[in-house]
Amino acid sequence: MSPSFLSNENGSITKPYSDFDKVIAQIQALKNTGLDSIEIILKGGTYILTKPIILDTSIVSHNDSLKIIFRPENPLDTPIISGGQRVTDFFRTGKYYVANVGNKRFRQIYRNDSALVRAGYPDKCNYLKLNWDYTNKRAMTNLLPFDDLVNKENPVELIVQRLWSCHILRIKDVSTDGQNTYFTFLNKDNATFTIWPIKNINNESFRLENSLAFLDENNEWYLNTENDELYLKSYNEGKDKIIIPVIDSLLVIWGAKDKPINNIIIRGIRFCYTNWFLDTSETYIANQANINLTLPTQPSLAAVIVKNAKNMQIDNCMFEHLGYNGIEFNTNVTSSSISGNVLRDIAGDGIIIDWTLSESNSGLPHCSFISVDNNLITNIGTDCPSSVGIFVGYANNISIEHNALFDLPYTGISVGYGWSNKTTTIFNNKIDNNYINNAMALMSDGGGIYTLSNQPGTEIKNNFLENINNSRWSNPDFKAVGIYLDEGSTGINVTGNSFLNVGDIMKENMAPDNDINKSLNNYNRMNSSSDMTYGLTEDYKQNYQYYQKVPCYNEDVLIPQKKH
Repeated sequence: MSPSFLSNENGSITKPYSDFDKVIAQIQALKNTGLDSIEIILKGGTYILTKPIILDTSIVSHNDSLKIIFRPENPLDTPIISGGQRVTDFFRTGKYYVANVGNKRFRQIYRNDSALVRAGYPDKCNYLKLNWDYTNKRAMTNLLPFDDLVNKENPVELIVQRLWSCHILRIKDVSTDGQNTYFTFLNKDNATFTIWPIKNINNESFRLENSLAFLDENNEWYLNTENDELYLKSYNEGKDKIIIPVIDSLLVIWGAKDKPINNIIIRGIRFCYTNWFLDTSETYIANQANINLTLPTQPSLAAVIVKNAKNMQIDNCMFEHLGYNGIEFNTNVTSSSISGNVLRDIAGDGIIIDWTLSESNSGLPHCSFISVDNNLITNIGTDCPSSVGIFVGYANNISIEHNALFDLPYTGISVGYGWSNKTTTIFNNKIDNNYINNAMALMSDGGGIYTLSNQPGTEIKNNFLENINNSRWSNPDFKAVGIYLDEGSTGINVTGNSFLNVGDIMKENMAPDNDINKSLNNYNRMNSSSDMTYGLTEDYKQNYQYYQKVPCYNEDVLIPQKKH
C-alpha cells in the first residue's frame, strides 16, 4: 500500500493500493485459497481514513493456519494511520483566527503534532474548588469573574474530580448571591446527584470548559457549534498544521463468539487522531478506569478494538493523540499479546483487557492468556482523568510485565472488577517487573497498582513504584497508595516490590486472605534504582525516548478566584 494514489493501481510493489477497501477485498478473495499468510505492506506516509478499517468474519477466515500481517515496508519509515482532517482557510476576526469546520464535532485538536488546550477557566493544569447542595441539586463555588456562563445550544461544561471519578456536567443555569456562584445542570447530568454514592464530600476540584470567554491563551481553542466555527487565539499561516479528529476508531477486528478471528499481526504502525464528542443527549459520569456509570454496557471507542479473536499480536506500534481509549481487547480475546508499543497523549485509558464488565455467570466469554509487556504508557487520561494506564476486567491468565508507565492522573495498573469476594473468571494474573512513576497525580483513592475482587493465583511481584502521593487537587482523606488491594481482593501474592517517594506504600481495604505478610520485609524505600530489573527490557529501552515530562498535574499554585 501507498498513501499516494496511482492510476491503474493493482496492489503490486510498483502500483500499490492506496485504498484500504481494495486491500480488504483482496483479503476476502484470498482467505480460503490455502495460503499460509497474507502480508499487507505499508509504505511510509499518512493514510487518512474517513471510516474505520473493519475486519470481521465476512472478510477474514477463522482458519487456524492463515496469518494476516500488517507491517511497514521499511521499519525505519513508520506508516501513519490517521483519523484526522486538516483545517485550513483561517481568517482573522478581531483577536481570533476562525475557520468553518462544517458539522464536525470534537473535543481535541492538534497543531504541528501537539495537542492544543480546549478553552477553559482556570487555565489548564489548575483547578477551582466547589461544594454540593444535594437538596437543590446544584454546585457552589466562590464568585467567578464571568457574567454569562449559560449557552443552551453549546453548554459550558463543569468538569469535576469526584475522588476517583470524573463527571462532565453541562451548565443549565448560573446564579450568584454576591459572594458565591451557583450552578445547575442539564437534566441528564443531574445523575451526578443520584448515582454517585459518596454524597458528603465537598471542596472538590473542577475546571470550566467550552466558552469563547475562556479563550485567552495562545495554545487554546474553542468550537462554536451554533455556527460551526473553530476559534484559535494564535495561528501562523503557512507554518501551522491544524488537525481535527473525525472518526472514533481506526481498526476494528470483530470475530464471532463461535468463530473467533485468528492470527492477525499489527506491527510497526502509528495510529493517531481519533475522536470522541459528548453531545447534549449523552451523560458522562465516569467511575474509575473511565467506566461510564450511566451506560449499561461500555462504549467500544478506541484506536484499535478487538473482539472474539485469538492469536492476535499488536507490537512495536505507536498510539497517540487519541480522543478516547488506546487499545481495547473487548471480549473473548485469547492467546494474544500487546508488546513493545508506545501509548501517549490519550484522552482515556491506555490498554483495556476485557471491557464487558460482566461476571462469569453472564454467559459471556472473557479474555484470557494475554501478554501485555514492554509497553511505554504516558500522559493518558488527558480529558478523562479517572482513566488508567492498563485496565483488566473479568479476565484471567493476563501477564502484565516489564511495562513503563509515567505521569498518570489516576491508577497505573488496575486488575479486577466487581468489589466482590465471589468466584468469577478473574484469576492467575501476573503484575511483575513494571515501573510506575507519578501515578495518582490528580485523582484520589487509587494506586500505582490497584486490584479488586477475588482473584486466586494473582501475583504482584518485583515492581518499582516511584513518586506516588496525593496532589493538592485530590482529597487527602482518600489516599494515593503504592499498591492498593481494594474490596474483595483475595488470593493475591505481593512480594519483592520497591518504592521511592511513595507516602502510603500499601493499603488493604476489605481485602482478606492475601499473601502479604511474608513479603513485607521486601518492601524497600529505595535510594537508588540502579540495581532493579524493572520497566522495559533491553530490546525495548529505546522507546524511553518517547517519554516527555508532562508538568501539569502537581502544580503548587492555586489560581486565585477573582471577584467582580
